Amino acid sequence: MKRLLAIGIWIIAFCGTGAYQDQIDQIDAQIKELKEMKRGYEARAIRAENQADRLQFEDHFVLETRRYYRIADENRAKADKIQEEIDRLEAAKSELLKKNS
Repeated sequence: MKRLLAIGIWIIAFCGTGAYQDQIDQIDAQIKELKEMKRGYEARAIRAENQADRLQFEDHFVLETRRYYRIADENRAKADKIQEEIDRLEAAKSELLKKNS
């Protein structure tokens, strides 16, 4: 994730240079990759929450239930951070399109 953030910052930093279509293509590829990662984290969160929901009615699985809910929360938090990065990249793309239109 840090690598993706660094690439996003690099793309934003060089938006003022010439070949903006290449930059737009790079931003689009980055957004696509981030969206796929986000979907993966959301899917893991749903699976963990479903498992916790099944286990919550079993007395001897209290700790396991908490663990699955914690995993679901962690995955949702990761998905939220990725969404923030997607929003920043989309804003950078929009700004780049404004400058070059």
